[in-house]
Amino acid sequence: MSEPPRVRASERLSYCRLTRRDADLFHGLCLDEHVKHYLLDGKDMPRSWAVEALELSDRLFREDGVGLWLVRRNETPIGFCGFRRFAELGVEPQLLYAFIRDCSGLGYATETVGAMLTEAQRLGWSRVVGAVDAPNTASIRVLEKCGFVACGRVPGGFGETLLFERWERVAPVRIPAHADPRLALTIERTWDGQPVGLDETVAVEIGLGDTELTLRIDAPFHDDPPPESDDLWKHEVAELMLVGTDDAYLEVELSPHGRYLALFLEGERAVVHRGVRLFYRADIEGGRWRGEALIPIGWIPTGLDRLNAFAIHGTGQMRRYLAWKPTGGRRPDFHRLAAFGTFR
Repeated sequence: MSEPPRVRASERLSYCRLTRRDADLFHGLCLDEHVKHYLLDGKDMPRSWAVEALELSDRLFREDGVGLWLVRRNETPIGFCGFRRFAELGVEPQLLYAFIRDCSGLGYATETVGAMLTEAQRLGWSRVVGAVDAPNTASIRVLEKCGFVACGRVPGGFGETLLFERWERVAPVRIPAHADPRLALTIERTWDGQPVGLDETVAVEIGLGDTELTLRIDAPFHDDPPPESDDLWKHEVAELMLVGTDDAYLEVELSPHGRYLALFLEGERAVVHRGVRLFYRADIEGGRWRGEALIPIGWIPTGLDRLNAFAIHGTGQMRRYLAWKPTGGRRPDFHRLAAFGTFR
């Protein structure tokens, strides 16, 4: 990745790439009350955090050509902007900006977002994403003014974190136009196609909304030991996989004990990101468990055309692997994408 130009200017502001040499300056900006409140959950971050943030920025510049820039007005530092990866929010670098209190409310945020969009365009990006805590209505207005639209919500430090996206071209279709807003899948066969009884049958319902997909599970509870790690596939679990263009897919695993896991993959079993946040709740009652998860539309693979749902339960030799569309093969393998069903 070639070195980006040192300075970019907008109407009233200039932008200079932050490096580790700027750790004290960057840390000082992060201690501003306004910056802390809206970007850092009100916390006083140590200098070591600032150093690490700039190291991550350097890595992102090398990998994607973007990172963190210092924002100046008449050569005076007033904030910072750019992009950073937040593991809990998804795969793509997130747009961010922050200004000291004396420079808020002056239209600098809108100007800065415009400069960052110009940079994304220069790099050939088709999509830019950002996230805002729900109470931060001013930042929501800025993003909407700059052409961003809502694409989901996840748990955040101040309640909900709202996810936004902006496409530099016509937004591609994520979910087929012919798809019913409510899809019902019944998992009633094993991975190799053998029918199961009602004591194992699992109902999966998918609700398609404007900004999120609602995933509901209604399944028999087999009282397996609860998971002690994120390896939920080793325990009692229900799974949904959504496959889009070029075999990019999202895998969501839900446990009856309230734990969940979301994985972004590109090609069979090739995990590129994990650990994102979801709204999820589960209840066990009367020998059954029911779960409901909210999946941001912005995480759904574009060109979505295939899907499958699975359920696993039992321990040792009694382990059972069930599938909506049996995947076949010589052993259970839920990543045989060619065997998945379609929305048709």
